[in-house]
Amino acid sequence: MNEPDRFKLAKLLGEQPLGDPRQTAVKFVESQAARVEEVEQHHAFPPSVDKVERHLDGAARHIDIVLDLHAIVPFRELSTPKRRIYTIGYGDDLFRVNRRRPKIGDLMKAIAYIPGSALSDRRSFFETEKPDPIPAAHDLQVSVRAVSVNPVDTKVRNGRVFLGDGIDVLGWDVAGVVVKVGPEVTLFRPGDEVFYAGSLYRSGGNAELHAVDERLVGRKPASLNFAEAAALPLTSLTAWELLFERLDVRPGKSLDAGALLIVGGAGGVGSMLIQFARRLTGLRVIATASRPESRDWCLSLGAHAVIDHSKSMVDELRAIQAPPITHIAALNETDRHWPAIAEIIAPGGKIGVITNHDSLDATPLRAKSASLHWEDVVTRMALGTPADLIAHHRILEEVSSLADAGVIRSTATKELRPIGAASLRDAHELVEGGRMLGKIVIGGFSP
Repeated sequence: MNEPDRFKLAKLLGEQPLGDPRQTAVKFVESQAARVEEVEQHHAFPPSVDKVERHLDGAARHIDIVLDLHAIVPFRELSTPKRRIYTIGYGDDLFRVNRRRPKIGDLMKAIAYIPGSALSDRRSFFETEKPDPIPAAHDLQVSVRAVSVNPVDTKVRNGRVFLGDGIDVLGWDVAGVVVKVGPEVTLFRPGDEVFYAGSLYRSGGNAELHAVDERLVGRKPASLNFAEAAALPLTSLTAWELLFERLDVRPGKSLDAGALLIVGGAGGVGSMLIQFARRLTGLRVIATASRPESRDWCLSLGAHAVIDHSKSMVDELRAIQAPPITHIAALNETDRHWPAIAEIIAPGGKIGVITNHDSLDATPLRAKSASLHWEDVVTRMALGTPADLIAHHRILEEVSSLADAGVIRSTATKELRPIGAASLRDAHELVEGGRMLGKIVIGGFSP
């Protein structure tokens, strides 16, 4: 088979629906195996035909089970030592495309996931092997020592957020050690201890090794262990951008800074926002919480006062004789709290929102000349220029210095070990439960 024919076949396999969806899983896979093997028999994937690889890689990745909507077929039943099985996707109906490529270089352990899976499915996370990531020009290759789980991880896993077919490993809070650097890296060198959120548009850090752009990375606080540090990046970046960029609060202890209401103060972002606002600004910080333990947590982080958002927040603020609320950070259940938020905000005030909405009516803010500001930490990752990307490095460097100075503390409240399918399922269950204080972290890979 000449190269154009191989390219044409690979493109067909990678992009076209093949087979009859009425077939059983076993028959369907077996009916396509020969077609894929034809590519392998005539073509061992040398560098000269990378374009063929790209089509197959875009269409396929390996897992140890083959799925359709009606049957679960163990991978071992479909393969022999001499034959690898590929499953070809049939639109949205039948199979997730899976493939194992010939071994090239070293392999690492990774914890992959099944998109759209519920935690009741024990296969929602599974251990697999992937090639070690090769650092691009500005990349670091990091040995992962601890990760943290955020609500975005659960939303991607359960299908509420789609980041693309190429994201098969979650994890966007990492602490670890730099192993290798790309040719244009200037900020770090091998051996440096780092922490970061990375980019949601690249494979996540639930793996032994992870590649990340150096401009999204900060030096790990020396005073914190890896698990404590892994709790900080994503929530710190979100809280920092929300407070100092979206709400335009100026650092410094001005006596007329105003008052900040944090709706949902005990979660990950709220826990960092309370600390930044109390330690770095002159704002009077009022958090909301609905349980005694979450109230105590907010006070321990520095909130001047805590009100109960399960009651009328207007009445709660009146009861503590709160000053005019010049700034509001809406961190959860914004739809439910929106009428109260619009009533509470002072004339000329600013409201920052991090929650997702199909629509949010800002009309009630017009009479007060109040403004609405969206914060999405992904913006710089997805749409930023190189000048935007480096902002995450600078923020994390500042957070690291503040932690080492004792100005802020880690928000890790629960640690699981080791990093694996079972611990990730447990962590996702805790986060989805909506009652976590601070952050949950997972430390270390088993030998």
